[in-house]
Amino acid sequence: MSVPPPSPAADVSEEVRLASAGDEFIRKLKDAETDPDELVCLAHDAVARKEFAGMLRARDDRGRTPLHVACTRGDLRLCREMIQADPSIVNEVDSQKNTPVMEAAFFGRALIVRELLQHAADVTRNNFDCMTALQLSCVNEGGGSGDVVQQLVEAAADPMEMCWQVTPLMAAADSSHIWAVQALIDMGSDPWQTNASGFTALDYARDLETAQLLYDLMQGDRLSHTAAPRFDTQKLFKDADARRARLHKASRQVGLEDAFAALDLPRDWLAGFREDGQHFGEIRKAWRRVCFRCHPDKQPEGMEEDEAAEMTAQFQTACAAFESIERHFRHVSHDDHDFCTEQGVE
Repeated sequence: MSVPPPSPAADVSEEVRLASAGDEFIRKLKDAETDPDELVCLAHDAVARKEFAGMLRARDDRGRTPLHVACTRGDLRLCREMIQADPSIVNEVDSQKNTPVMEAAFFGRALIVRELLQHAADVTRNNFDCMTALQLSCVNEGGGSGDVVQQLVEAAADPMEMCWQVTPLMAAADSSHIWAVQALIDMGSDPWQTNASGFTALDYARDLETAQLLYDLMQGDRLSHTAAPRFDTQKLFKDADARRARLHKASRQVGLEDAFAALDLPRDWLAGFREDGQHFGEIRKAWRRVCFRCHPDKQPEGMEEDEAAEMTAQFQTACAAFESIERHFRHVSHDDHDFCTEQGVE
């Protein structure tokens, strides 16, 4: 006797149940008090029941999938689990037409960007504001990671493409993201490229270090017999110190001591972590607390611009610090692919 196929009503009920489970998963991803190990267990249990792909179709109030949220707040291991469960979510868009790789690039999550690119993330798409992942990585609030910039350009992002008459190099110069500026130059950006107003990246530079770098490059391209001008820093960059204090400055490498200080971690944890990754679970929780307190999504409406910039800078600094910590943990774990599940990372 043959078994009758499920009724349409049963299919709808199952979709609703999985969507509800997905909503709860997103809620836990956003909750700073959720133990990361709990998220990993939820994912593994859903994979075992063959329900994880259905849960990943859920959306939050901004149209973001669990992968969108995990790219800014979650661990690399969780992102990998999601992609393996449903590879099609890699290029899903939220209500602002942002893809997961845009989220990861904006927040400087180099490890997650690499994972997404390995699974065919499209770096040529534009969001609702006409910006690509590369452009988002270079703006004032962006992470300014040279590592992210290099990965995106190698994956076919155009370093010369303009958005609102601004190239990625101009945006990085305006943001004082000198690591991103250096990476863009290395990847073929032209410091002499002008916009419709005849401005080059040098015209956008807002700090002396970035301006000097671009000026030296441009003089190398067009040799001059005139002496280099003296920069009047008091006149041209009078707001640079105050501005830089409010903005995150990406660094090619964050030392473990600096990373611990950024996350306000106990110094007596450093030796054990450096040796074999001790306290990684507690460190990750400390990072998540900073992220959830300072994340741009959590900032109340009506904040003063300076105050919002300072909170965003704290968030970006925390992300960069944890990126360094996570890299070291992966190294001392001696397992680049399958970490023990209780750690919950790649």
